[in-house]
Amino acid sequence: MTDKNYYPHYASDGSITSASLRDKFAMAAMNGILVNTERNQFSFSDTGEIASKAYELADAMLKARG
Repeated sequence: MTDKNYYPHYASDGSITSASLRDKFAMAAMNGILVNTERNQFSFSDTGEIASKAYELADAMLKARG
């Protein structure tokens, strides 16, 4: 999914200099997942699954924005 109303900024070398709105939503979702591992199905060894779920939640937040 692409971000709405926000695009990341790229430096002249092609690196991303700021996080997109989708990235920020994913960071917030990942933070929630990691501080509540006893209450969800993830463990700290499931890093790939945690990251995927965080972006899945971020996409849902973007969709809800309309």
